[in-house]
Amino acid sequence: MVTLIKRDLLSTKNVWLFVLLALGVVWAFLYYIILWNSAEISELLMIPAFLNIYFGYGLVAHVCRVENLNRVNERVLQLPIHFHVLIMSRYLTSFLLVGILLLLNLTMLVPLYLLGGSIFNLSEISSYIYLLAHLMIFIILIYLPFYFAKNSHVATWATRTSIVLWLMYIFLFPEVYARRVYDQFLPDVFYDHLVGVLLLATLIILPISFASSIWSYRLKRQLKGILLPLISLCLCIVILFAGIAKIAESETLTGIAEILMDTKVEKIAVDAFPAYQYKEGETPEEYRLFISLEFTNENLLNQRRMVTQDATISIAVTGDAHTYLGLNSFGTPLEFILSRGHYLGLNEDGRERYGYEIEAPNFLSLEEKMSYLEQFNDQDFTVVIESNWLKDTGTYTLKWAER
Repeated sequence: MVTLIKRDLLSTKNVWLFVLLALGVVWAFLYYIILWNSAEISELLMIPAFLNIYFGYGLVAHVCRVENLNRVNERVLQLPIHFHVLIMSRYLTSFLLVGILLLLNLTMLVPLYLLGGSIFNLSEISSYIYLLAHLMIFIILIYLPFYFAKNSHVATWATRTSIVLWLMYIFLFPEVYARRVYDQFLPDVFYDHLVGVLLLATLIILPISFASSIWSYRLKRQLKGILLPLISLCLCIVILFAGIAKIAESETLTGIAEILMDTKVEKIAVDAFPAYQYKEGETPEEYRLFISLEFTNENLLNQRRMVTQDATISIAVTGDAHTYLGLNSFGTPLEFILSRGHYLGLNEDGRERYGYEIEAPNFLSLEEKMSYLEQFNDQDFTVVIESNWLKDTGTYTLKWAER
């Protein structure tokens, strides 16, 4: 097997010079843009990512095309070597080629991080490595079964089709699903969860792909139909990826719900101010009322992009408050509260504190104002947070902070 792997690696020696030159130029450009112009690295990393995916696929395809042209397999199988060994050697060669490309990426990333660590987000870097490793291995797991079942030409078209479907799976299908089910755009955290399990899914597909290659190659040598192993492989991938998407969806819903449900009501108050400007010494006849709400959350500022696109804080008014204020309920988008600078700092317990106020429609006389403020009860107000991301009812009644 070692001899077969060495033979495959040597067949790529003339290609590596071009690969190293292209990667060197791209990474030199990234070093210049990121370190001297302080560009956002998360968007620029897509350039070497696509280049590495292309080279990873190209190297594996090159090995297989050279083998086809020289009819190596036919000569090798005349030796006392089982075809299982031939297939295993090709998988190991492909993983070695992908591993070398990933190692080159890490070699370029580490100095870049050391030189400009302040502009790096480690979660973005880890997601980049996971996604790159997943897609490069996924291409191998598609290409090789089709190659051993038919030839390099068919394997190339199968790989191109799978890449198109993969891009639709990542960028199109989740958004369409979220718009239909939740009437919202997917938050970025969904893709973080998805990338986290995609590499694991690839490792699950690995033995299935290897078994499909052996099965289809045996049928090919026996001059039998090879559709069944290939269809079985495709069905397994579809089922597995659908399950992964549901897992990522569930983790996204759970994460958003935990952040929203962590919100606690700190204070509800009603303040009265004269409805009009009065001369000095005159007693105001009517008063305007303002309801103010203060609430806290553990880490809402950092997570606002994930949870606030449709979240609304609503307050239901009952009892004397309903009578005096002339309100049944009112709501304010959470994004409006955060964007308008209603952040009040940190509580003693380290929780972020926010506040906002709204004017009641009713004007009260002096006697009504005095009567209501004397018997004011904040329990007449029920604070509810609403979001399509909340499971079941889409609402959650906020709890009061400990008093």
